[in-house]
Amino acid sequence: MAETGKSVRIPGISLVLVILCLAGLFFFEFLGFFEGINNYCYDLFFRIRGQESSDSRILIAGIDEKSLSKLGRWPFPRVHYATFLDRIAGAKIVSFDIVMPEPSPDDKRLAAAAKKMKNVIFPVYFDSELTVHYPVAPLPSSPVGHVHVDADTDGIVRTIYHTMYSEGKAIPSLSSLTYELATGKSLQRIHPAADINEIKSIKQADLMRINYIGGSGIFENISFSDIVEGLYPPSYFADKIVLVGITGEGLGDKALTPFSQSRRTTTGIEVHANSLQTLLSNNPIVVVPVYIRCLSLIIFSVLLFIFFLNLSERGIVLAMASVLLVTALADYLLFAYARLWLPASIFYAAAVLVLVLAYLSKFDEALRLLDRTYATILPRLRWKDPFITDQKVSGLLGLFNTEGVRAKIQLLNSFANQLSFEKDLSDKALLNDIHGVLLFDPSGNKLLANEPAMRIFAENSIESDSVEVLVDNLTPIMMLETEVSEAVKANRLFFGTEGIVRATVSFPGPPVGHFNLDISILRLNGEDYTLFLFSDVTKIVEARNEIEEKNKELKELNQLKNKFLGIAAHDLRNPLSSIKGFSDMLLSGMPGPLTDRQKHISTTISNASKGMLTLLNDLLDISAIESGKIDLKLKAGSVKKLLEDRLTINRMVAEKKEIKLHESLADLPDTMFDYDRMVQVVDNLISNAVKFSPPGSNVYITLADEGGMAMVSVKDEGPGLSEEDKGKLFGEFQKLSARPTGGEKSTGLGLSIVKKIIEAHKGTIYVESAPGSGAAFIFKIPITEAALP
Repeated sequence: MAETGKSVRIPGISLVLVILCLAGLFFFEFLGFFEGINNYCYDLFFRIRGQESSDSRILIAGIDEKSLSKLGRWPFPRVHYATFLDRIAGAKIVSFDIVMPEPSPDDKRLAAAAKKMKNVIFPVYFDSELTVHYPVAPLPSSPVGHVHVDADTDGIVRTIYHTMYSEGKAIPSLSSLTYELATGKSLQRIHPAADINEIKSIKQADLMRINYIGGSGIFENISFSDIVEGLYPPSYFADKIVLVGITGEGLGDKALTPFSQSRRTTTGIEVHANSLQTLLSNNPIVVVPVYIRCLSLIIFSVLLFIFFLNLSERGIVLAMASVLLVTALADYLLFAYARLWLPASIFYAAAVLVLVLAYLSKFDEALRLLDRTYATILPRLRWKDPFITDQKVSGLLGLFNTEGVRAKIQLLNSFANQLSFEKDLSDKALLNDIHGVLLFDPSGNKLLANEPAMRIFAENSIESDSVEVLVDNLTPIMMLETEVSEAVKANRLFFGTEGIVRATVSFPGPPVGHFNLDISILRLNGEDYTLFLFSDVTKIVEARNEIEEKNKELKELNQLKNKFLGIAAHDLRNPLSSIKGFSDMLLSGMPGPLTDRQKHISTTISNASKGMLTLLNDLLDISAIESGKIDLKLKAGSVKKLLEDRLTINRMVAEKKEIKLHESLADLPDTMFDYDRMVQVVDNLISNAVKFSPPGSNVYITLADEGGMAMVSVKDEGPGLSEEDKGKLFGEFQKLSARPTGGEKSTGLGLSIVKKIIEAHKGTIYVESAPGSGAAFIFKIPITEAALP
C-alpha cells in the first residue's frame, strides 16, 4: 500500500543506474541468455490458447501403415502416384512432400498425369553439402517448392523460410508456392544481397513464424492407398488442396512443434499444412520490433522504479507479484488475440532488477537521513568524545566498511554517555537548592558554568577559569573544618577524592549573600570531573522551578536518546542481517555458481556485515545493562558442566592456531547463575586468551572453591598487559597495546560487557598479568543461592 502524506524524491543517479542496468540486460539478451525462457513461454501460450479449426480446403493424403501393407514396400512404384493423380482429378492443388531425385520406369507416366492435372507441385531438398536436388526428369516441368524446415536450438520448429536462393535461382517453399497457386496471389518476397550467385551458397529469406492450429492429427487425413484404390469419388476432392506426405511410423521426417509438450512429434507434411493454413488465413505470429521493445522496456522500468519508490517494503513485494502477473497476462493476450509475440523474459528480469534498485535506493535514502540526524546530534554534544571518528562515506556505501558503522555507533554511544552524565549532573542538582553550577574537566579547566554563578563571581570579582584559580579565590571566604580547609588549600580535594564536600561561602557583595557549596566528583569514561554547586537559601523556590524545567528538558533528551537507540536497532541491525543473509546465500551456491571475484566480493560483504552486527549487538548489550534492563534468568546449575561444554566448542577454534586448552575443574555444588550470560562471559575470556596467544602455546582453565565463591581462572601465555593497559582493560571501546596474533578483530566492548554481567551476579572480576608473562583473567561468583538477590 502506498505511503500517503509523503513525497518521495527521485534520485537522478538511481535513474541513470536503472538505464545502465537495462543496457546490461539487452546485452545479455543479445547473447541469448533469455532464449530458453522466451521459447518456453512462446510454446506455452500456444497450448493455453488451445487448438483451432483447420481450413476445410486442406486435405492430407498420408502414406501410412495401411498404404504400406496394400501397396508394397517403400518406396512405392511411381505408377501409384500417377494413379493417385487420376483419382483426384477434381482437386485444386496437389503438393508432394516426397522427394523423387532418382529415375524410375514410371516417371513418364507420372509426368503425364501431372501435366494433365496442371497444378501439381513436386519437392526440392538440400543435402548436407548444400547441393540442390530437383525431381528427376521429366518431373521438373511441373512447379517445384523446397521442403526445408529448420528447428530452433531446442529442436522445436517455430519458423519457416519461404524462399531459398541457390546459384541465383529463387526456390519457393512448398507451402508458399501452394498458397500462390491456390489463391492466385503472389507472396511478396525479399531478395537478399547480390552474392546469391556464389557457388555452394544457400541464402534464406522471407522468414515466417508458423501460427500452429494444433498438434498431430488436426488436419483431415486420408490414407493414400484408399485414394489409389478408388474408395473416394473424384468429386470428393473438388477444390481441395491435397498435400501428399509420409505419416507412417518409421518413415520420413518428424518434427517437434509448440504442441509437442509430451514429446509427441508431428509429421513434416503436417508442419507444411500448418504453414499453408497460416498463409491462407493471413495470421502469422509477428515479433514486436526491437526498437519498440527497447523503448517499451525503458518506459516500463522507469515508471516501475518510480512506482516502487512510493511504496513501503511490504507494498513493493505485493506490487512486484502483481506486476509480473499482469505482464504475463498482457503478453499472452497480445499473442492470442493480436498474434504479436513480445519476448517478455527481459521484462520479468527488468522488474526484479528495478525492485532491487528501488529497495537499495530507499535503503540508501534512509541511511542518508540517519547520517543527517547524526550530523544534527554532533553539534549538541558539549565536547567531542575522543573515540568518535569522522565518517567519510554516507548512505548505503557507509555500511560496507566497518569504520562507517563504527562512526555511527560511537557517536550514538558518546551521546548516550553524555546524556547519562548530564542526568547524573541534574540528579545531584535536584538534591540541592541550586543557584550556581560550575563543572571542571579532568585537567581542571572550566567546562561549563551557569549564568547565576558567573553573575555572583562577577559581582564579587572572583575568577573561575580553573579549579586552582577558583579554590584560591574561595578559600578566604569558605567556612570549613581545618582538615578540609587544608585539603582545599593544598589542591588535593579535586583529584581522586570520592564523595561530597560541603561548606558555606559568604560573599561580601554587594549584594551580600550566604551560599551552601557542594563539591563532588563525577566520573565519565574513567576520568574525574569536578562539580561545584552553590545554593542560595533565599531563592530556593525560584531555583526549584528552574530545576523542574531543566529536568523536563533532560527527559526529552533522554527520550531522544532512546529514539536514536531504536534507529540503530531497526535501521542498522535488520538491514545488516539481511545483507549478511543474502551474501551467505550467494556463497552457498543456491542462486547459481559464482566466479572467483564474485565469491571474493560476497565473502567481503559477509565478513564486514558480521563484524558490524557484532559491534552493534555489543553496544546494545552495553546500553541495556547500563539502563538497568539486564534481566538475569537465574537457575541452579553446574559451573563445571558449563565450562566443559564451552571448552569442547572453543577447542576447535584453538586447534586452528595449534593452541592447547588445559583444564583443572573442581566439583562444586550447584550454583545460581544465568546460563546464557555466563556462556557469554566464558566464551569471551577463552576466545580472548586464544586470540592473544602465539601459535603452539597453552591456555589453562581452572575452577576452584575459594571461600564460598566459585572462582574461574583463564590464563594464557601471551604478551601480557602493561599497567596502562590494565587501567583501561574493562572500559568501553578500549584499544590495548597488545595485538591479536592471528589478525583477529575486536569491537573493544567484550570485557566491558563481561564485567557488568559478573557484577550483576554479585561477583568480581580482575586480571593478574605482567608484560611478557601472559595474563590470567579471574572471576568469582557466589556459590550459595542466599548470596544472590
